[in-house]
Amino acid sequence: MAELRLKKRPSEPDEAEAGPARWPEEPGPALDDEPETPDREFRRPARRARVRRSLGAALARRSLRLLRSAWPALLALLLLLLAYRYVTTSPAFALSGSGAIEVSGARHLAAARVDRVFAADFGRNIFFVPLQARADALLQIPWVRRAAVLRIWPDRLRVEIEERVPVAFARVGSRLDLVDEDGVLLPPPPRAHYDFPVLAGLAGTPSATVADGGDAGAQRRAQVRRYLDLRQALADGGVSAAAISEVRLNDPDDLVAVVAVAPGAALLVHLGDGAYLARYKLFLAHIEDWRRNYPRLQSVDLRYDGQAILDSAPAPAVKPAVAARRRVATRRR
Repeated sequence: MAELRLKKRPSEPDEAEAGPARWPEEPGPALDDEPETPDREFRRPARRARVRRSLGAALARRSLRLLRSAWPALLALLLLLLAYRYVTTSPAFALSGSGAIEVSGARHLAAARVDRVFAADFGRNIFFVPLQARADALLQIPWVRRAAVLRIWPDRLRVEIEERVPVAFARVGSRLDLVDEDGVLLPPPPRAHYDFPVLAGLAGTPSATVADGGDAGAQRRAQVRRYLDLRQALADGGVSAAAISEVRLNDPDDLVAVVAVAPGAALLVHLGDGAYLARYKLFLAHIEDWRRNYPRLQSVDLRYDGQAILDSAPAPAVKPAVAARRRVATRRR
């Protein structure tokens, strides 16, 4: 019996080398073409199992993370505390010595008067000196209008002062003080010379003839403002006010100026409450004729525009001569 043998194709690998035989794969339908079935099952993904950790370990890890992120801030805070302790306790920042207080802007205010305000602060740390309280205390000095106190590192204070500017003398009883535009009375400084008229009748002074009602300082401010209006009006009109030696401000409706008209002779000029320039020019234009016609002229009332009321003192009465009778005694013999 003849043996039948199958010859292998040269291109086909050996069964031992090619592995087990497989059916050829047929291409399946596309996923998009797969028909939807109503009974298709959807499964949720399984939840991960929670692992319980130790509470102490979690707190420790959290604290470690916070410490790593906050240590720069903690270091800065520590340095600030050390610097604060050094600055507030070191004697290098204590107020001491004669030049510890620098004063600027003071012309009439004595340095010793300023030192008395800071008497309790010598030897104290400059950062503990109450600056606003010291500035308020400086404002109680009559000559001080504004004041500021500054710290100068490491152990000094700077005092900046704006002094008041006097505008006239003020009659206060038997003495003369100075007064500024705000009506503040100022004691005259030593070795100072001023060429001002005297203001009489200021509120709150013995020369005031009317009772002060309310704030005397506010009334004095208004009175000084009337005098400044007179001075400004004359300056704007090119008229000198050098002849005015005194201004009486008792009556709020009548400003009375004492004007020198000759050596040793002065007149009272009533200028009312406005139009000072026109009224004073009228006075200057006619004063020579008035004095010539009325040798005993004492005052001129110009409160009525265009009119002048002259007040002349009456001539002194002449006393009748007393005839002296001489009695001659005769003796009869």
